[in-house]
Amino acid sequence: MLSDKIFRIHLGPSIDREFFVAVFNSRVMRSQIERAISGAEGLANNLPQSAMKGFFCVVPSIGEQLTIVNFLATETAKLDTLTTEAQRAIDLLQERRSALISAAVTGQIDVRLLSQKVGAGGTASRSMESSAA
Repeated sequence: MLSDKIFRIHLGPSIDREFFVAVFNSRVMRSQIERAISGAEGLANNLPQSAMKGFFCVVPSIGEQLTIVNFLATETAKLDTLTTEAQRAIDLLQERRSALISAAVTGQIDVRLLSQKVGAGGTASRSMESSAA
């Protein structure tokens, strides 16, 4: 027996599946869904089938749908690349932070000189370079 909260949606040949997913993930569709939900907050939300049938959605030609899907895939790939690069930078900065803390704790750099130079208008990177030299 299936839950009454599950819908099986059959798409006709004039609607691309990936386009349909993108539409249902859009802010416009999400706001319609949120307004149509009834019931208690949390796990007991209900979305009547009649409400789903009444959702407003613009459906362009299949060619335009495919263009939109390709655009979204390209932009998403760019964002994924940027996210990966940002995570690499975060990891590297954490590694450098740990190395700096370790060097300060073991006495490899004199943090007293570092704080004096930074307070005098210098930068931490210059101070570390001069301390390491």
